[in-house]
Amino acid sequence: SVSGNQNYKSATTTMVLTVLPKDTEILLLDNISNGIQINWEKNKHASGYYIYRSKDGNNFKKVAGINSGAITKWTDSKAATNGSRYSYKIVAYTKIGNSIYKSSESRVKYFYYMSTPTVKSVSNYRVDGILVRWSKNSKASGYEIKYILDSKPKVIRVNKGSSEIGIIRKLKKGKRYSISVRSYKKIGSRRYYSNWSKVKRVKH
Repeated sequence: SVSGNQNYKSATTTMVLTVLPKDTEILLLDNISNGIQINWEKNKHASGYYIYRSKDGNNFKKVAGINSGAITKWTDSKAATNGSRYSYKIVAYTKIGNSIYKSSESRVKYFYYMSTPTVKSVSNYRVDGILVRWSKNSKASGYEIKYILDSKPKVIRVNKGSSEIGIIRKLKKGKRYSISVRSYKKIGSRRYYSNWSKVKRVKH
């Protein structure tokens, strides 16, 4: 038989697991007065986000670093060439100590920047109409005119990019209307809209 005291020490292995942030998707691209606004889904594990832009759809460069996981929108003020297409993708990142861990890249989404038209004038037209004049956008496929009475907006579409005037018909006499215009570029079945112009008001 074997007797005696023997001490056994087990080997302890320490493993550090790093949880990468999940992928973050772009939810919305939209034209505002000074560029394209990007909205993305919030990532609760992210310390921030990196945004990448391309003009040809292939060669991307980082254009913004967002230093908070709680921020979910950013405006690209340099994406402001009228009629141009801009592509975007986003990466979430987590910062632990001095190390940064990135998610995979989001799916690429693109949008056309369309400059905001200016409403030059609004005036009464015949018995039941208002004539609207605006600045023509050479890159536009058409325009939309929004008119509001008693907080109820209605929109009519002018499907011609060379147009500079539009007529709103069947209006009520003695009422005051608020009117604005936006341009759009049509690619296939999709329309890419500019920001709405400043409002002009007229009493019919």
